[in-house]
Amino acid sequence: MKSLFPTKAAGLCLAAALVCLSVKSSEGVKSEAIVPCSRSDPKLSDCLLKLSPRIIAGFTELHPEFPAARIRDPQKIGTILSKTGDSSIGLSFKLTDNVLYGQKTDVVKDLKIDMKRRDLKVIIFCPRYEILCKYEMSGKVLFLPITGKGNGNITAVNTTFDLNIKWDIVKRDGVKYLKPRTYSYKIRPERTYLHFDNLFNGDKYLGEQMNQFMNDNHKELYSVFIPAFEKVLAEEDKQELTEILSVLPYDELFLD
Repeated sequence: MKSLFPTKAAGLCLAAALVCLSVKSSEGVKSEAIVPCSRSDPKLSDCLLKLSPRIIAGFTELHPEFPAARIRDPQKIGTILSKTGDSSIGLSFKLTDNVLYGQKTDVVKDLKIDMKRRDLKVIIFCPRYEILCKYEMSGKVLFLPITGKGNGNITAVNTTFDLNIKWDIVKRDGVKYLKPRTYSYKIRPERTYLHFDNLFNGDKYLGEQMNQFMNDNHKELYSVFIPAFEKVLAEEDKQELTEILSVLPYDELFLD
């Protein structure tokens, strides 16, 4: 019998479905399969969807048997770097020491897996997630100049994550393994709150005014931050999932 191994190999968050490919079930199954679902089941998507609460419940745990698997809540994220420029927003920013909180409250709303096309689509809902970071920023926001360096907080509420993963089957020493080929996020928050300390070299009045202005125009600001965040999160989750699946033979993942 195998023990449950939950991981979101990134999800913003890893999507619960393909994460299920790296789940060890704590429930008794009739074979040594990792996932207690049959890959030939026409309702495989439904079977994986039912497992998702068990996976998310383990986001705060470490699993030494899979060194590549990280704690998902809180989750450390690499440097987020971007430089944008258009008629209204020309902003250069660097976010470091990023820590993401909130994934343990994720809910998988929908899941579609196509084994023949090697394609997975998952919709995840998160009531609230928060990124704490160190920031460096300069440029303009809706024609207003901005500069600063210090602590930052980006909080999003009622956020939908659209995750799409495509994979290949590769052979190593005659054994088949799944290998993620593409991995992408689309992140759609209902509302975003931003706060950056020490704007304008610590000028309290200007800093408060700019933070208020950014929150009044949160949609425009988030559209600047989100592409860079999506890219870093997807790249890190893809790498994590690749390392996990590299030690799990394909024929041991599912029931026949």
